[in-house]
Amino acid sequence: MRNSSGSRFSGMQKQVLSLYRGFFRATRSKSAED
Repeated sequence: MRNSSGSRFSGMQKQVLSLYRGFFRATRSKSAED
């Protein structure tokens, strides 16, 4: 049962990382445009 919780957290972390990556990419793109 404990493992299930860990798996859930892992999925959340993956999503957060994906979001962060997109945000960073957008910021970098904006900077490059400027």
